[in-house]
Order: sequence, then structure tokens, then C-alpha cells
Amino acid sequence: MSASREKKIRQDLAAQGVTDPKKIREAEEKAKARKNNILYGVIAGVFVIVAAVLLVYNSGVLQRSATAVTINGEKYTAGQVEYFYANVKSSLVKSSYASFYGIDTSKSLDQQVVSDTMKTALGIEDEGDVTWEQYVRDTAVKQLAMYVLTAQEAEANGMGADEHTQEELDATMEELNAAAKQNGYSTKTYLKLIYGKNMTVDTFKEMVQLVDVATHYQSHYAEELTVEKLAGCVALSESACLRSFRQFLGITPIQYVKQFRVEKAAELLRSTRLKTGEVGLECGFSDASYFIKTFREIKHCTPREYRIRFC
Repeated sequence: MSASREKKIRQDLAAQGVTDPKKIREAEEKAKARKNNILYGVIAGVFVIVAAVLLVYNSGVLQRSATAVTINGEKYTAGQVEYFYANVKSSLVKSSYASFYGIDTSKSLDQQVVSDTMKTALGIEDEGDVTWEQYVRDTAVKQLAMYVLTAQEAEANGMGADEHTQEELDATMEELNAAAKQNGYSTKTYLKLIYGKNMTVDTFKEMVQLVDVATHYQSHYAEELTVEKLAGCVALSESACLRSFRQFLGITPIQYVKQFRVEKAAELLRSTRLKTGEVGLECGFSDASYFIKTFREIKHCTPREYRIRFC
């Protein structure tokens, strides 16, 4: 539990006239346990539902209709999938690590097969040929499902869209409009150039809000995680839990939490003047070196390079 949350608990208890150190510690432990139970529930739900979503999506049935995927009973369009597709593709193709991945940026991704070495690194268990296009598509669907489910959990726990979400959306739209104008396009046309023909202004706004709510929620409940407790949530052994998580999500439970922390850090780097170390602490990284290393692993650049690039 962060120092700020511990202080908040003590302040609340003091306001109630509670000063007994033992009672204070008990209250802190209860809050910590409640937070962890929420986190395990979120990830367990993500694990089960994303597996089902991918099975249907990969059948190709939904991709031929207006509905690209159905998550927890809600239908999501091709434009909503393409929001994540464009981001995943950009992080690979425009990364300085593209050649290391074995990607030829002059060729289409559907003409390039992921090497066995990269399959292992990325947690791809399909023994047949997998193109980079397939990998990007699958990853986009996984990301959409994870953000949707986490945002739904946030809403259920009273942490849905708020003033902060609107401020983030307004800032993002201001930047987008300025970039579109600078390049001689309307915002509508500019979005289609970046995200594909199915993207609309309303869909873009919806996805920005979705990501903001999910990352904000996860940053509050993603401080501690053990595979043992997660395995208990989905009634699997630890080894089976890790294997299945990698199979359906392409990442481990710990990596899932890391990704959310880094996304929140990226948001703070774009929207605040906090120092790199302060951003790391705000997002659950107590060690600055570890924060920079983890950020580089996921964003393929350091926090400083990211801020320079996007600010």
C-alpha cells in the first residue's frame, strides 16, 4: 500500500476518534486485502472472458460483420479494435527494435512470419506459421478486452469516468485537432489516416475515455499480485494458470499488471511536469531504475525519450 493511502486511512480514522495503533494497523490490512481481492477478481475475469473472445474472433465469423468482437455481452466494432491495432502496429514498426524483432518495415506484416525465437519471447504457443499481422490483430483484441473488462470493474466500484477523464479527453482532442490542422486535414480524415477507414471521432473519444478509466483504476489496485492467489481465483494450479494466461493473453499475470502501470506512467509523462522518478512512484514503481527498465521493455524507449517524442 502506498504511503499516501496509509496516510489517508489514518486521517479517516483520526476523524472518527480512533488513535489506537493496533486498530489503525488492522484497518490498513483490511483495506489492503480488499484492494487485492478486487485486483484478483479483475484479472480472473479478464483471463476467462478474453479466452472466449479470442476463440470467436479467430474463427473469422465476427470480422465479416459490423460487430468485430463481443465482450461480456457488449458488442464492439471494427473501429474500436482498430484503435488498439494501430497502436500495437505503430509500437512494433516504428520502434528502434523492429529489426531486432525480425520485421522488415518495407514489407506488409501479413507477408512476414514471426520467428520461433520471437514466438518464445512473445509467448506465442501456436506451432504453425504466425504472421506479424496475425500477432498484431490478436494483441489488439486482447488489449481491447482487457481495457473493457477493467473499465467495467472500475464502474462497478465507483471509479468510472470523472472530471479527470474529461480533462484527459479534452487535452487529447486538442492535440489531435492541432496535429490534423498542421497536416492539412480535418480531424475526421486525419483519424481515418491513422486508425483506418472504420475510425470515427466518436469512436476515438470513446476509446480514449475507456483507456483512461481502466489505467486510472488499475494504478490504484495493481500494487501487489501473486500467481498463487490468482490461480486460486480461477481454480487452477500455479503452473496451469501461468501456461493458460500466456496462451490466451500472450503475457503473464505480472506482465499484465506491468503494462497497466506503464500505460498510466505514459499518461502522466504526457500530461504533467512530474519528474521521471515521481511518475514511477505515482504508478507503483518504488525503484527508479526498475521503472525505466520496465518502461523501455513495453514502450521501446525510456520515459525521457517518450516525453520528448509526445510532448
